Amino acid sequence: MSNKPKNISLRAAEAQLLKIMRPGLHFYQKWTCAKCGERVTGNTPDLLFEQGLHEDCGYITDLRETGCGYSVMASGKAAFDYLDLISTRKKHG
Repeated sequence: MSNKPKNISLRAAEAQLLKIMRPGLHFYQKWTCAKCGERVTGNTPDLLFEQGLHEDCGYITDLRETGCGYSVMASGKAAFDYLDLISTRKKHG
C-alpha cells in the first residue's frame, strides 16, 4: 500500500465538496507538483482552481490533467457535525 496521496479528478473533488460543505467548514485544495513531485496545499480557502502554482519551485501544474485533493478544516460544532457525517458515510458506503 502506497503512502503517496491520491489525486482525484478536479470534477470529482468538486462533487465531493458540494456534498459535504456546511457552514463552519472550509477546504484547501491540495495537489502534487508536476515538476518536483512535492505535495502542495493552496492558501486560498473554499475555492478550486484549474492550475496550481508551487511557490517553491515556480512550476504551474494543470490540475485538470493531474487531479487534486483537499483538506477540510472545521472548528466548534461544525467539526462534530462533519465527523458525524463522514462516520455515517463510512458505515453506509
